[in-house]
Amino acid sequence: MVSLRPLTGLVIAVAVAAVVGATLRRTRAAERWLWPAALGLSALAGAAAYTLSEDARLAVADAEGLGVLVVARAHALGDADGDGFSRWLGGGDCDDGDPTVHPGAYDLADNGVDEDCQGGDRHQPGATARDRVRHHVPADEERRLNVLLVTLDAVRADALPCLGYPRRTMPTLCALAERSTLFTRAYTPGVTTRYVLPAVMAGRFLGDVSIEGEGAHFLTLEGNDLLFERLNGAGYTVEAHLASWLTDRMWYGLEAGTDEYERHDDLPLKKPSGARAAAIGVDALERLTDGNRPWALWLHLLDPHAPYAAPEAPFGDDPRARYDAELAYADAQLATLLDALRALEVEDETLVIVTADHGEAFGEHGRTHHGRQLYEEAVRVPLVIHAPGAPAARSDRVVSLIDLPETIADLLGLPPGLDYGARSQADVVRGQPVDDAAPRTVFFEAVLDDQRPDRRLVGALRWPYKLIYDVRRDLARLFDLSKDAREKVDLRTTRPAVHDALLEAARGRLTSGRDAMLARLRRRQVLTEAPPEATADEPVPALGLTWLGGAVDVVDAGGTRLVRIRQWLRADDFAGPRPEVLLRLDYAGVGARYRQKRRSAPLRGLYPPRAWAAGEVIEDIRYERFGDVKVPLEITASLVRDGETVFGPQLLGVVPPPPR
Repeated sequence: MVSLRPLTGLVIAVAVAAVVGATLRRTRAAERWLWPAALGLSALAGAAAYTLSEDARLAVADAEGLGVLVVARAHALGDADGDGFSRWLGGGDCDDGDPTVHPGAYDLADNGVDEDCQGGDRHQPGATARDRVRHHVPADEERRLNVLLVTLDAVRADALPCLGYPRRTMPTLCALAERSTLFTRAYTPGVTTRYVLPAVMAGRFLGDVSIEGEGAHFLTLEGNDLLFERLNGAGYTVEAHLASWLTDRMWYGLEAGTDEYERHDDLPLKKPSGARAAAIGVDALERLTDGNRPWALWLHLLDPHAPYAAPEAPFGDDPRARYDAELAYADAQLATLLDALRALEVEDETLVIVTADHGEAFGEHGRTHHGRQLYEEAVRVPLVIHAPGAPAARSDRVVSLIDLPETIADLLGLPPGLDYGARSQADVVRGQPVDDAAPRTVFFEAVLDDQRPDRRLVGALRWPYKLIYDVRRDLARLFDLSKDAREKVDLRTTRPAVHDALLEAARGRLTSGRDAMLARLRRRQVLTEAPPEATADEPVPALGLTWLGGAVDVVDAGGTRLVRIRQWLRADDFAGPRPEVLLRLDYAGVGARYRQKRRSAPLRGLYPPRAWAAGEVIEDIRYERFGDVKVPLEITASLVRDGETVFGPQLLGVVPPPPR
């Protein structure tokens, strides 16, 4: 349990103030200074407890409400360089005069600077992908199975009756599990749909996926060897049917390799949509089975995502009961799809995979819903793989959803992809012996702020120990899941060797992803000369660079209209370290009150200006979606240093409203 002993100073301070107040309560002096003094003493005691105690800081990290806001404000007062990390209250900023140096920063290797405040410069680059064969299916065992992939939204593993839950929430899925392989310890790579499903389709963490763009809107580029690209290249007809709410807002570029990538406007998030999704799936199955090629179909069921509005409420009306009703509703749609396979007589020819993108919390650790924690209720998900002819099994080995592309390829006899750490689980499904002598570490992460790469949590699980690392606070906690499934007993001080090993692994995973991302950014967006579109030449001596202009255009991403915004900066000769710069974009509706602004560091903050070599041209790319804006938008750019605009605004272009 989180210790409360460090907070006793706060209690003592309040008690002393109360005693003094009782003694002096009849004097006017007491009325003037008693309560300000009490509040001051309380604040000092609380600050001391928070600074000296990791327990207190971890407790605040999990909480919601006024206390979190107070701590955030106190940290802001101690953040002179504006990098989001305080020099006091355990903020950990080892150089509060440099916004590129703080505990969450990316530490460039061998540059002589300790950017992440870990006690020295990093000397070894992170691991890169290796082209290595990890599985092979003999030719006489190759099967042209069809593939049905069903992903459910926000389903936690412990909500299944076949995994111990008392309510009859998902009988269809559990019945499928009884004749399939049920992975009891399957983990998602993330806790937000936006970041999970692109990673799953690529078979690697998002940091290893080749993407373009900043912030919440990014485009998955060609050449990622996504699951459906591999299947399509092997002769499969591939269809994906998804809610437009997802394809328009969550991810872009996953249509690669699909013959049909349908965006459905009639699948809402806040109303039951599963029955309609199942009907769409049945129509697709009927069409696909009429062809003479093997096929693959992906369906994502939004239920049981909040607000838990299932048509019926058989378990009650509290939030957990309504969530369970959503599980039962989604399970009924799964039954519809499986019945269709049976009716079309392709059940024995189809590989069926059912899983979830992430789990859902109900206050077990101070928060509800998902996206901001890495406890078991958020990261452990159901995974059932049914391969025709394979024996039924229940596997307790730790697996990751990034294993799915390799597992599917292995079961279908397709060539393996690049080695990004995913492992085929096909031998488990086939019932063949598996060598588990070498313990595996599975990772997962929570992106807390898509504008700040350092604002995230990274989890590392090497059974039975699980570590959750808060990058922003530079704090970690450790649990033994075999003895503490509810994650209530923090073992970081009693198992220091395990803690340190997993913390090193978590930091290594974070650094490896940043290394890979920076390498891709430098290949694509650090240029030797300005492109033809860069028509400006505006020196900014205070920053040691020249603004070369920008461009705005509209691109189609799987049926979604995205606005691509590009700018170019050339690094000039500069005496001393080049100062940090932020790019500011302003979006203003012509003749309307619509106005938005975005600030971001070039190249996601991974390649700071002090590292730019004279003559390099930095291309910054950002994607935005303005689906609800009905007026033309003027887009202007500015350069910001230390909160002050030092260049601009410069008009980049006017974006017309979407056609009606």
